[in-house]
Amino acid sequence: MNKLAAIIDKLPLADLMLIQKDLEAGNIDKLLKQRIAEFDVLKTCPTCGRELGRDEQRFTIEFGPQGLRQRAYFDELDCLNYFVEKLHAQNARQNSRAGGDLEGSNKPLGSEKGSYYE
Repeated sequence: MNKLAAIIDKLPLADLMLIQKDLEAGNIDKLLKQRIAEFDVLKTCPTCGRELGRDEQRFTIEFGPQGLRQRAYFDELDCLNYFVEKLHAQNARQNSRAGGDLEGSNKPLGSEKGSYYE
């Protein structure tokens, strides 16, 4: 609640009155429920394409450049291994074309034309 209180303290009177109106109309409750539901959306394993419920998201990997991090969920370890192997191979191809080492490239998998996602 401290974060919400800090935000409210910084708002001008006109915004506070609009928020109060939305609160009384039930709009804030709807907004919060909608936002929470977005987090509960089924994920899909990028390797095998199986839809994963919350309890089936056994393995997770976060990758990509700092400002564009992506998260992928996997149902089994073999799917995760396959994904990491393809990611490593893509980085190796990009670095061999650029003449660099394997460490600098964090381009998201599937962002290059001809990737295995097409």
